[in-house]
Amino acid sequence: METFLTRSTAAGIQMRIPSKRPATSESGNFQQVMDSHIVRTTPEMARRFDVLIGKYLFAVNTPFTAVESKHFKKLLNALHPGYTPPTRKRLGDEILDEVHTELKETARNKLEGQKVTLTVDGWSNVSNDPLLGLGVSYMGKPYLVGTVDTSGNSHTSTYLASIVEKEIPLIENEFKCKIVGLVTDNASNMNLMRSIVVKDSSIIAYGCGAHQLNLLAKDVYPDSIVKKIIEIAKFFRNVHLAKSWLESIQGATKPVLPSEVRWNSALNTLEWYTRNWQNLKNIISDHSDFFECGSTNKAVKKTVNDLVLYKNVDDAISSLSPISQSLNGIQSDSCTLADAVNHWKKLLKKYRDKGVEAKIG
Repeated sequence: METFLTRSTAAGIQMRIPSKRPATSESGNFQQVMDSHIVRTTPEMARRFDVLIGKYLFAVNTPFTAVESKHFKKLLNALHPGYTPPTRKRLGDEILDEVHTELKETARNKLEGQKVTLTVDGWSNVSNDPLLGLGVSYMGKPYLVGTVDTSGNSHTSTYLASIVEKEIPLIENEFKCKIVGLVTDNASNMNLMRSIVVKDSSIIAYGCGAHQLNLLAKDVYPDSIVKKIIEIAKFFRNVHLAKSWLESIQGATKPVLPSEVRWNSALNTLEWYTRNWQNLKNIISDHSDFFECGSTNKAVKKTVNDLVLYKNVDDAISSLSPISQSLNGIQSDSCTLADAVNHWKKLLKKYRDKGVEAKIG
């Protein structure tokens, strides 16, 4: 058991020590004084702290070297003097294994005897190694149940199907659950893989509804319009003078750029433009000399002053908003298959007369 005694508390204790301490009941009082100034760290406490630190670092994807930072050690010393954090080697070996085992046991307890949906998706790790991630979903909660390193193999539908067909019985056996559904994205290889896996099977397979809506959104809005607005957003984010002028305007908002992993972000970029359009025009008018210098500045001025473009952006927002609302609904943790079908039916009705009915159907 580790103990820790600070210099200040040691001085305080020393002041309470009589020059000749009699062997009487005062010894017990002295021990109580000592105990009140000592922070104890039992092996059980240290172990619990080690695991909690590990869970935190694993969850936020922080390098294990963080535990060797002098600032981290000072923080721990202030919170609990005498506790020594685990080394990065222990974190990556013993503690990682313990947390993995604990989480797998938790998943097994939740999934045992349940009917679940298998989700399959391709990813890359921090070393850019290709991985196939397998998870199961039950009662709106996802559980990662396996990853497969696919290095050196093309992601053909046949290869992916062979992996999934091999993993399904392994997952069912380890977690004591029954896979009744299969969900992937809507890439052509994944679509064909699903048809191979469910052939002669009772498993229901379908493409990710949110991914389908994202693809629909890309069909609905003109890519050329979005690219122009992205250039305006980048200009007022990256050019220092333009950025400072925009920030100085009360009510103006920072530029929003779309992201591949945030499927509503293209709409957010267009909405940022229409909300700040008058502010951008005022900046260009107030600093006309600046926007007459250089081809980039002139191009920004021309784009912002293009009334036809502004009208097209406004129309694009009107077209995208229903998809955005459905996308938010389908991505909800509480969304069911029935809810997803209802979202699609509403969209079909809204777009029936807008020339994109075939794409939705």
